[in-house]
Amino acid sequence: MVFSDFYLFTDIDGTLGIENEGIPLRNITAISGFVENGGVFSLCTGRMAVNIKNFTKNIAINGTCIIHNGAALYDYSTGKSFGIQTLPKQINEYLRIVIDSEELLEVTAITQSGFFRVMNAENLHMPNDEDLNRRLAKLEEIHAPQLRVVFRLPPDCDVTEKVLIWNNWGIPGVDFIKISETCIEALPKGVSKGTALVRLCEIQGIPINRTFFIGDSYNDKEAFEVAGFSACVAETPVELQSLCGYVLGPCMDGALADFIHLLEMINLRIA
Repeated sequence: MVFSDFYLFTDIDGTLGIENEGIPLRNITAISGFVENGGVFSLCTGRMAVNIKNFTKNIAINGTCIIHNGAALYDYSTGKSFGIQTLPKQINEYLRIVIDSEELLEVTAITQSGFFRVMNAENLHMPNDEDLNRRLAKLEEIHAPQLRVVFRLPPDCDVTEKVLIWNNWGIPGVDFIKISETCIEALPKGVSKGTALVRLCEIQGIPINRTFFIGDSYNDKEAFEVAGFSACVAETPVELQSLCGYVLGPCMDGALADFIHLLEMINLRIA
């Protein structure tokens, strides 16, 4: 088959599609053809299981997915997560250090069951968002193991510099990564989309050189680096584009469909 032994992984937001805009029909059609012709298609995303399926309900997904930016693996067919890695038990103590020492717009702790927006004076009376399992909670009330924590900083803050400073604190078991120009994420030490991709390949016996990845942002950096072949959409920050074999068009123009067409051309040349 055309795509036999091709393992394609895609980021969701800004790559597969965009929330409130949807997924381009070109992408949906191309993915269907990729799977029908022997390819294995999977997601590699920062999203959690609870808010994946509704957005991707029209997508042919037949491979194990990477979720929580690498902190868990997810069997899309059964709805079960496995290989879960969590932040250290003392994470709330560490979060308090960060919260007390920084001007932060929002802190969101993420567990397997949902999002917990950490209460402060500004959001104390905001409603829970049951559809996305977002709940307000005091830091001391979050007892479930946390897979990651997202900090939203003021727009005038140098996020790159903050990442360096926070990592230099040497908090045990925690890595801070830049995920956008205004957000920093705390992940279990050594966890990334890239390390999860390597781990998944080892578990399932997938040759890493047969993996193909497409993304668009800072949390995709390690996946760009370790995948057998990587590409990015046009909106990807310039400093990340050099890590990719191809820079494609805009997300909503069907960059993923273009990537699949490119893989078909590559396969024909190899054959």
